Amino acid sequence: MVDYILTVAVSVSAGTDAITSAFPALHSYNVIIACLLVVFLTILNLRGVTESASFLAYPVYLFVFALFVLIGVGLYQIVTGHVSPELHAPVGSPVTGITLFLLLRAFASGCSALTGVEAISNAIPNFKDPAPNNAAKTLTAMGILLAILFSGIVYLAYYYGITPKAEETVVSQIASETFGRNFMYFFIQGTTAMILILAANTGYSAFPLLAFNLAKDKYLARMFTIRGDRLGYSNGIIFLGVASILLIIAFRGHTEQLIPLYAVGVFIPFTLSQTGMLVKWIREKPDGWVVKLTINFVGAFISFLVMMTFFITKFGQVWSVGFPANSCVHFSSGEKAL
Repeated sequence: MVDYILTVAVSVSAGTDAITSAFPALHSYNVIIACLLVVFLTILNLRGVTESASFLAYPVYLFVFALFVLIGVGLYQIVTGHVSPELHAPVGSPVTGITLFLLLRAFASGCSALTGVEAISNAIPNFKDPAPNNAAKTLTAMGILLAILFSGIVYLAYYYGITPKAEETVVSQIASETFGRNFMYFFIQGTTAMILILAANTGYSAFPLLAFNLAKDKYLARMFTIRGDRLGYSNGIIFLGVASILLIIAFRGHTEQLIPLYAVGVFIPFTLSQTGMLVKWIREKPDGWVVKLTINFVGAFISFLVMMTFFITKFGQVWSVGFPANSCVHFSSGEKAL
């Protein structure tokens, strides 16, 4: 339930960042815009939203298309020499301040991109038969797509010499360098904001149902079992909206402070699920169980490593009281290089 609240807060904050990157004059209104978007989603779900897979797929297709165009054009400009090689340091240049601890922190931050892959495993019953095979194919396609888009953005960010800015996202900077502030730039920012707000809406479909099941088993107040006029669990929807707004206000709409909290909540169940599979293979010992045991051991180890790295290196970011009102992210020289 906490993760669903964080999903709404993180997705809406990130979507707001995409909007204010395109319109810098709105940057000082980040928190207000994010709160209004949460209110909009809450009212929308109270009125009743029928999820249609075909309709919800269009923003995803547009977003993937926009990023492929961005990466393709960016690579073309690099190959044809339109991007100055002086914008970035040569590969292999020594960087002061790089330590194993800092590399682990960067690795853990990069692993935040993996949050969301669990949605496929959770939705296996919704796939057509054979459900496990179709889910595995979908997960493979998602992994390949994620690797291509993530690698492309990282490479362009390196080649363009992009550095973190409090007022503008990395994707916005890359799009601005590649296209300038024209239609294609605003198309990329628009699809990015759209898919992030769409991601926030998934929390509204899952949170009220989970709250209902817990309330039915008397682990939560019975108010969460009451259906509204539109047959939705209105109290769960309202609670989710209010809790998300409180989180956004507490963290001042800073996505980079919310993500570590969200990632910890994701990698704890990642670690537990992989460990559970270890126990399964040891108990049952089916054919080829040693290979499966090894794969799940590696998964459990990496998930545990990421989780502990977040706990150790990012605790200051998940404890919002420790941040002054005018701060965003503080980068050491090594982190800037990464």
